[in-house]
Amino acid sequence: MHRLLVTLVGGALLAGCTSTVTGAGQQVPAPASSATGGAGSSSSAESSSGGSATASSPAASSPARVSIDKLRAGDCIDPVPVGSASVEDLPVVSCGLPHDEEVIAVPDLGAGSWPGDTQINARSDNVCSTQFASYVGIPVDQSRYDLSWYSPDQETWQGGDHAVVCTASDSRGKTTGTLRGTGQ
Repeated sequence: MHRLLVTLVGGALLAGCTSTVTGAGQQVPAPASSATGGAGSSSSAESSSGGSATASSPAASSPARVSIDKLRAGDCIDPVPVGSASVEDLPVVSCGLPHDEEVIAVPDLGAGSWPGDTQINARSDNVCSTQFASYVGIPVDQSRYDLSWYSPDQETWQGGDHAVVCTASDSRGKTTGTLRGTGQ
Protein backbone atom coordinates (compact mmCIF):
# COMPACT_ATOMS: atom_id res chain seq x y z
CA MET A 1 0.00 0.00 0.00
CA HIS A 2 1.28 3.46 -0.85
CA ARG A 3 1.88 5.91 2.00
CA LEU A 4 1.44 9.59 1.15
CA LEU A 5 2.22 12.69 3.16
CA VAL A 6 1.28 16.01 1.66
CA THR A 7 4.46 18.09 1.23
CA LEU A 8 5.26 21.12 -0.92
CA VAL A 9 8.62 21.47 -2.69
CA GLY A 10 10.77 23.38 -0.23
CA GLY A 11 9.49 21.35 2.70
CA ALA A 12 6.34 23.23 3.78
CA LEU A 13 3.50 20.97 4.92
CA LEU A 14 0.20 21.29 3.11
CA ALA A 15 -3.00 20.23 4.80
CA GLY A 16 -4.48 18.32 1.90
CA CYS A 17 -3.97 20.95 -0.79
CA THR A 18 -2.53 19.66 -4.05
CA SER A 19 -2.51 22.86 -6.12
CA THR A 20 0.87 24.27 -7.12
CA VAL A 21 2.25 27.25 -8.96
CA THR A 22 2.26 26.65 -12.73
CA GLY A 23 5.50 25.02 -13.76
CA ALA A 24 6.39 23.92 -10.23
CA GLY A 25 5.95 20.47 -8.82
CA GLN A 26 4.89 19.32 -5.43
CA GLN A 27 5.43 16.15 -3.51
CA VAL A 28 2.55 14.40 -1.83
CA PRO A 29 4.35 11.27 -0.20
CA ALA A 30 1.68 7.94 0.85
CA PRO A 31 0.14 5.88 4.39
CA ALA A 32 0.61 2.23 4.92
CA SER A 33 -2.53 0.38 5.62
CA SER A 34 -3.22 -2.98 7.13
CA ALA A 35 -5.62 -3.53 4.23
CA THR A 36 -4.08 -5.46 1.38
CA GLY A 37 -6.73 -4.62 -1.21
CA GLY A 38 -8.57 -7.30 -3.08
CA ALA A 39 -10.29 -8.71 0.00
CA GLY A 40 -13.82 -7.75 0.86
CA SER A 41 -16.08 -5.88 -1.51
CA SER A 42 -14.58 -3.92 -4.37
CA SER A 43 -15.71 -2.53 -7.66
CA SER A 44 -14.12 -1.02 -10.74
CA ALA A 45 -14.17 2.70 -11.37
CA GLU A 46 -13.87 3.72 -15.03
CA SER A 47 -12.51 7.08 -16.09
CA SER A 48 -13.80 8.59 -19.31
CA SER A 49 -10.36 8.12 -20.84
CA GLY A 50 -10.72 4.36 -20.45
CA GLY A 51 -8.47 3.94 -17.41
CA SER A 52 -9.71 1.90 -14.53
CA ALA A 53 -8.86 1.29 -10.92
CA THR A 54 -10.21 -0.89 -8.16
CA ALA A 55 -12.21 0.92 -5.50
CA SER A 56 -13.64 0.14 -2.11
CA SER A 57 -17.41 -0.11 -2.25
CA PRO A 58 -18.54 3.52 -2.55
CA ALA A 59 -21.80 5.06 -1.44
CA ALA A 60 -24.22 5.20 -4.36
CA SER A 61 -24.13 9.01 -4.60
CA SER A 62 -20.41 9.54 -3.96
CA PRO A 63 -17.40 8.89 -6.21
CA ALA A 64 -15.59 5.55 -5.96
CA ARG A 65 -12.66 5.71 -3.53
CA VAL A 66 -9.60 4.11 -5.07
CA SER A 67 -6.50 2.94 -3.26
CA ILE A 68 -3.56 5.20 -4.14
CA ASP A 69 -1.61 2.17 -5.40
CA LYS A 70 -4.41 1.31 -7.87
CA LEU A 71 -4.48 4.68 -9.64
CA ARG A 72 -3.45 4.69 -13.32
CA ALA A 73 -2.79 7.31 -15.98
CA GLY A 74 -6.10 8.72 -17.17
CA ASP A 75 -7.87 8.41 -13.80
CA CYS A 76 -9.50 11.69 -12.77
CA ILE A 77 -9.52 12.34 -9.04
CA ASP A 78 -10.64 14.79 -6.43
CA PRO A 79 -8.12 16.10 -3.91
CA VAL A 80 -6.85 14.87 -0.61
CA PRO A 81 -9.45 15.95 1.98
CA VAL A 82 -8.60 19.30 3.60
CA GLY A 83 -6.82 18.75 6.89
CA SER A 84 -5.39 15.35 5.88
CA ALA A 85 -1.68 14.79 6.31
CA SER A 86 -1.80 11.48 4.45
CA VAL A 87 -4.01 9.50 2.12
CA GLU A 88 -4.67 5.86 1.36
CA ASP A 89 -7.35 6.36 -1.26
CA LEU A 90 -8.84 9.12 -3.36
CA PRO A 91 -12.22 9.72 -4.99
CA VAL A 92 -12.06 8.73 -8.69
CA VAL A 93 -14.62 10.39 -10.94
CA SER A 94 -15.39 10.29 -14.64
CA CYS A 95 -13.12 12.72 -16.49
CA GLY A 96 -16.33 13.97 -18.14
CA LEU A 97 -17.38 15.42 -14.76
CA PRO A 98 -15.68 18.36 -13.03
CA HIS A 99 -12.60 17.10 -11.16
CA ASP A 100 -9.51 18.48 -9.45
CA GLU A 101 -6.65 16.31 -10.72
CA GLU A 102 -5.84 13.86 -13.50
CA VAL A 103 -3.28 11.09 -13.07
CA ILE A 104 -0.78 11.49 -15.90
CA ALA A 105 1.62 8.64 -15.04
CA VAL A 106 2.61 6.18 -12.32
CA PRO A 107 6.34 5.60 -12.88
CA ASP A 108 8.74 3.70 -10.62
CA LEU A 109 11.51 5.75 -9.00
CA GLY A 110 14.01 2.88 -9.11
CA ALA A 111 15.43 0.39 -6.65
CA GLY A 112 17.86 0.89 -3.81
CA SER A 113 17.93 1.96 -0.22
CA TRP A 114 15.82 4.90 1.01
CA PRO A 115 17.38 8.00 -0.59
CA GLY A 116 15.72 10.53 1.72
CA ASP A 117 12.92 13.03 1.21
CA THR A 118 15.06 15.50 -0.75
CA GLN A 119 16.12 12.87 -3.30
CA ILE A 120 12.59 11.42 -3.55
CA ASN A 121 11.29 14.91 -4.26
CA ALA A 122 14.00 15.58 -6.88
CA ARG A 123 13.42 12.22 -8.62
CA SER A 124 9.66 12.74 -8.57
CA ASP A 125 9.99 16.24 -10.02
CA ASN A 126 12.25 14.98 -12.80
CA VAL A 127 10.20 11.95 -13.82
CA CYS A 128 6.82 13.67 -13.42
CA SER A 129 7.96 16.68 -15.45
CA THR A 130 8.99 14.36 -18.29
CA GLN A 131 5.69 12.47 -18.05
CA PHE A 132 3.75 15.76 -17.98
CA ALA A 133 5.27 16.83 -21.31
CA SER A 134 4.43 13.46 -22.87
CA TYR A 135 0.87 13.36 -21.50
CA VAL A 136 -0.24 16.99 -21.89
CA GLY A 137 1.84 17.72 -24.97
CA ILE A 138 4.03 20.58 -23.74
CA PRO A 139 6.54 21.07 -20.90
CA VAL A 140 5.06 21.97 -17.53
CA ASP A 141 6.86 25.34 -17.47
CA GLN A 142 4.98 26.31 -20.67
CA SER A 143 1.63 24.90 -19.57
CA ARG A 144 -1.34 26.57 -17.94
CA TYR A 145 -1.70 23.38 -15.88
CA ASP A 146 0.11 22.49 -12.68
CA LEU A 147 2.12 19.41 -11.79
CA SER A 148 2.04 17.60 -8.47
CA TRP A 149 2.72 14.07 -7.26
CA TYR A 150 2.10 11.50 -4.56
CA SER A 151 5.33 9.70 -3.64
CA PRO A 152 6.32 6.95 -1.21
CA ASP A 153 7.64 7.80 2.24
CA GLN A 154 10.45 5.91 3.94
CA GLU A 155 8.22 3.20 5.40
CA THR A 156 6.58 2.26 2.10
CA TRP A 157 9.85 2.64 0.17
CA GLN A 158 11.49 0.14 2.49
CA GLY A 159 8.45 -2.09 1.97
CA GLY A 160 9.18 -2.16 -1.78
CA ASP A 161 6.79 0.52 -3.06
CA HIS A 162 8.84 2.90 -5.23
CA ALA A 163 6.05 4.29 -7.46
CA VAL A 164 5.12 7.95 -7.73
CA VAL A 165 1.64 9.06 -8.86
CA CYS A 166 2.09 12.13 -11.11
CA THR A 167 -0.93 14.42 -11.50
CA ALA A 168 -1.92 17.51 -13.47
CA SER A 169 -4.47 20.10 -12.36
CA ASP A 170 -5.69 23.62 -13.05
CA SER A 171 -5.07 26.12 -10.25
CA ARG A 172 -8.07 28.14 -11.50
CA GLY A 173 -10.48 25.37 -10.51
CA LYS A 174 -11.94 22.07 -11.56
CA THR A 175 -11.54 20.77 -15.12
CA THR A 176 -13.96 18.76 -17.23
CA GLY A 177 -12.55 16.34 -19.78
CA THR A 178 -9.08 14.90 -20.06
CA LEU A 179 -5.85 16.92 -20.19
CA ARG A 180 -4.22 14.24 -22.37
CA GLY A 181 -2.82 15.81 -25.52
CA THR A 182 -4.34 19.25 -24.95
CA GLY A 183 -1.04 21.05 -25.57
CA GLN A 184 -2.05 23.73 -23.06
